[in-house]
Amino acid sequence: GDNSWVGDGEETESIISCYDSLTKKWRVFGEADGIPTRNRMRGHITDDFLWCYGRDGGNRYDKETDTWTAYTEDEGFPARWANAVVKDGTLLWWGTEPEGVCVYDELSGVWIDYGEEDGLLSEHVNEYALVGDEQYIWAGTENGLSRYDKSRDLWITFVRPESIADRAVIAVEADE
Repeated sequence: GDNSWVGDGEETESIISCYDSLTKKWRVFGEADGIPTRNRMRGHITDDFLWCYGRDGGNRYDKETDTWTAYTEDEGFPARWANAVVKDGTLLWWGTEPEGVCVYDELSGVWIDYGEEDGLLSEHVNEYALVGDEQYIWAGTENGLSRYDKSRDLWITFVRPESIADRAVIAVEADE
């Protein structure tokens, strides 16, 4: 791509920098640009957006409009700490702690929370452990692996002796 993104920061301040390989210039984004103080550049990049998250919720940078959108407790984000994000159409699936998986519908502005009472194995979803495809959302938690079936609106826990059960799942990835 034309841009390289770099996250840097301490517990008290975060900075996200972007190097434009065409202009050979750096742009630096911080709290004045709408990035919560303790959000580092963790997340992923799509064609239109940069998604990042951390101790103060999440952020979306719109490459076309050059604007940031904050997803924090002040804006209704149901958890203080976000560990992962997956974009699925108009839905944003956030892996959090200690609130489990929180889903935000960009069209309606409605939040849906999934926790242990909904079938999620733990309400602590680990960083790098939330992925999605057309049918499922996979969530790696501190207690094992759960999968959400979108068509059935149902969480399923994967339990295999001496494998995933009762073990922290720290990363999940899916083939295309």
